[in-house]
Amino acid sequence: MRGKIIGILVVLLTGVTVVILTTGCVGTGQSPPSRFYMLTTIDPTDSSPDPSSDMAGEGILLGPIRFP
Repeated sequence: MRGKIIGILVVLLTGVTVVILTTGCVGTGQSPPSRFYMLTTIDPTDSSPDPSSDMAGEGILLGPIRFP
């Protein structure tokens, strides 16, 4: 009798797990559109004599980057 109850609980737990995983993987099927950015250099002739004057308090720091 006890083995039958354990078997039923295992089947029930497996079924619930499958339903939860399937629901999580299916989702809504909608994702936001991809947005790609490209960094470009600033032409030295187009920049002001003191480039830091235009960017008071702003800046970007890129450290060492390694790609495999």
